[in-house]
Amino acid sequence: MSYEDPNKAVEDVTKKAAPIAKAAEEGVTKAVKAVNENPSVKEAKKAVKDAAKEVNVENHVLRYWEEELHLPIKRNELGHRYYTKEDVERFKQIKSMKERGLQLKAIKMILKNGKIDILSGQQEL
Repeated sequence: MSYEDPNKAVEDVTKKAAPIAKAAEEGVTKAVKAVNENPSVKEAKKAVKDAAKEVNVENHVLRYWEEELHLPIKRNELGHRYYTKEDVERFKQIKSMKERGLQLKAIKMILKNGKIDILSGQQEL
């Protein structure tokens, strides 16, 4: 199809492209909504400094505990650690055990697969 009037060509292409653009926009909107509703996306990811602040320890302490206790801390595509709410809670429990006098060797024995294995009868560590 050839056009002698450029304005007519633009008008015709715009009419044909409009439904395609609308469908694409709706598709992107649906995809964004699906991602935002995914529980794993809603999970807060904290950098080491933010997690350390929440646990009330220095950054290096979290990294040391991770290494010594073989904790399964996730990393992003750049290899940087990020901490979930569950990770922060685990570190708070580890800190509590340390404050009660337990050494990392003892804490390591309490951990099961990097998670606190609550011993029978104990509600809070």
